[in-house]
Amino acid sequence: AGRHLTTWSAEGGAEVPGTIRFELRAGAEVGRTEVKVKQPPSNRILYREGKLDWGTRFLTDLLQRDDTFRVTPVFDSFRPGIGLPPGAIAGMPVPEDLRLFDFIVLADVTGQQLPPSYQSALTRWVNDGGILVFLTPDDDASRGFAGSELEKIFPVVFDPNATSDHPNSELRSTSAPRSIPAQAPRLLSFAWEKTARVREIFVRMPEASLADLTPKFSTHAHVARAKPGAEVLARHPMEKGGDGQGSILLAAQRYGQGRSVVFATDSLWRWKLRHPADNRGPELFWGNFFAWLNRDREPGFSFDHPARHSPIEQDITLHVIGAGAKSITVAA
Repeated sequence: AGRHLTTWSAEGGAEVPGTIRFELRAGAEVGRTEVKVKQPPSNRILYREGKLDWGTRFLTDLLQRDDTFRVTPVFDSFRPGIGLPPGAIAGMPVPEDLRLFDFIVLADVTGQQLPPSYQSALTRWVNDGGILVFLTPDDDASRGFAGSELEKIFPVVFDPNATSDHPNSELRSTSAPRSIPAQAPRLLSFAWEKTARVREIFVRMPEASLADLTPKFSTHAHVARAKPGAEVLARHPMEKGGDGQGSILLAAQRYGQGRSVVFATDSLWRWKLRHPADNRGPELFWGNFFAWLNRDREPGFSFDHPARHSPIEQDITLHVIGAGAKSITVAA
């Protein structure tokens, strides 16, 4: 006697966006509902490797396990005498084909590998909505972008005098073989900033697994400082930066309709090796991090003909385009 309820679910496929109607018949009862299907966000990733590194295989494999990501790993295999299309450089598509990707990861890429003309093409691509992630644990790579065209759109200012002094540098060398140290490198945890933006990265993760999802790194690059308006997401737990706070490990900022990100550590592959084989902490973190970057990609505002140089104590006029109905804050 009485009413008995049970939960039942089913999946329905959709080849194109639109409205799908479902109908459920149970005896004489008929239930109907409609579901709106939207085009999922695109996750086409170009992973450009500047030099051979354990982390490239690790990170590309993790992302390729998720069907929502399309990863194209590229390494600079250019040899003298091989012709390139006009505007192309070794290991990168021609500027017109950058639009085929939603993310570009520059892993251990140096400033010498990207001439100013191509850096300008990347700047335009970010302005049009692309997401550029600069990933490096080496000062050798980061200081090469100090004062460069790309540094203008990055959320941090690079230190041109930074020097690498990493205890694990012999693991990264591609020159003469060296012995691997007997002592395993020490791993340090990210010190996350206590902001709502950081919580958004982990919003879809169970609380019980948050401890496993805190990234652990062994090497990092040094940056001079964050730019005004940049979002500093994570810092070094012990080492101080130029602003007296923890050295910046992860920062992001909007540029036009896109975003630029600096990830100043290794790709966290040693963190994965410290876990049992069935632990998915690093995989969940990286997948959720890229998904967060894509979810956050909304048309932002831009400045029309900004005054790049302005006399002190004089007013300038800035025309804000595409601000929408939401209120905005402009920091000068």
